[in-house]
Amino acid sequence: MNITIQTYLIVCPLVFLAGFVDAIGGGGGLISLPAYLIAGLPAHNAVATNKLSSSLGTTVSTARYIKNGHIDYKLGIPGIIASLTGAQIGSRIALLVSDEAFKIILMVILPVLALYILLKKDMQPAKENLLPFKLQLAIVIVATFLIGVYDGFYGPGTGTFLIIAYTALAKMDVLKAGGNTKLSNLTSNISSLVVFLMSGTVIIGLGLAASVFGILGNYLGAGFAIKHGAKGIRYVIIVVIALLFIKILVEQLYLCGARKVITNFKDPEIKKLDIQYQALEDLMTPEKFEIDLQEHIAERQACRLFIESDDPDALNGIDFDKYSKAMNNIRKIYKPIRDKYDNKVQWCIAGVPSVKWAKKVFPFLNEDEAVEALWKAILKTSRSLEGDAIKNFE
Repeated sequence: MNITIQTYLIVCPLVFLAGFVDAIGGGGGLISLPAYLIAGLPAHNAVATNKLSSSLGTTVSTARYIKNGHIDYKLGIPGIIASLTGAQIGSRIALLVSDEAFKIILMVILPVLALYILLKKDMQPAKENLLPFKLQLAIVIVATFLIGVYDGFYGPGTGTFLIIAYTALAKMDVLKAGGNTKLSNLTSNISSLVVFLMSGTVIIGLGLAASVFGILGNYLGAGFAIKHGAKGIRYVIIVVIALLFIKILVEQLYLCGARKVITNFKDPEIKKLDIQYQALEDLMTPEKFEIDLQEHIAERQACRLFIESDDPDALNGIDFDKYSKAMNNIRKIYKPIRDKYDNKVQWCIAGVPSVKWAKKVFPFLNEDEAVEALWKAILKTSRSLEGDAIKNFE
């Protein structure tokens, strides 16, 4: 594996951001692992090296919990054993999976994690409602083992899953749950790291350099959390996951035989500037290369995927008469090209609810509740909440 200065420039800042995010609201691994993958590391090396940097960062935060007495050792020690065992199994499974199969698995996991992070409400300290100790212990052991397997195999989101299991299922006090989460997470990190070190998949120099940035991010993130809280952090995670998903998707399309994959990003603010500053004649007339490109795509019968998350108020204040004339003319120019697509090629437009759209539809809810409500409305309308969505339409 050829590690260049560019690799460090991509990984280290993102691992710093991961540490910053993790200290505020958890989920830092959803940024740090994609950082290694975006930098071009093979999946196995990325997972293994991420374990090194995350282990060192988690050690610092675990020590802080221990120092402040926020560890329940009666549940923590069995949790260590369960986490150790699960992570060993998960990391060995990871080594058996091919790099390409690993990326396909990531294409399934990443959207699920992204949706989970979008819908997850912030953790709030709940009133203590203790279960009988034996039942509580059983829940902790089973949950920690299963999450440990996941952590050894993949990892990001482990801390979030653990604290939810400890608070929602085992009914632990939120501070003790946080401390035991760090203890179990550190154990599974070290356990799987040992397996990866023995397999030779850890890039030690890169991992150590990244860990310095991760520790610094954790330190600064803790201070930020005290002043500002965790608002907005989930959207940072979503952006990083989206970039990684696009990268993996493009690669898989090539591996499936695509001759060329073309990606386009459009920004409503740039569109607004186009409307404002272009003369009507220029705005209503596509450039020849733009028409030629659409002709070429139509002739090649290329499959098309559109992912949109618009701001409903993005074009407020524009000259709508000018915009309407321009769009009507553009539709006429492109109509013969669009006719070539009818019933001949596969295409899909996927709408993703933005915060502004959610607040427009559900103005009386806060941002998080509005986004969750809009997601549920979309999934219900598309018959995707229960069972097989395709069969539900039949």
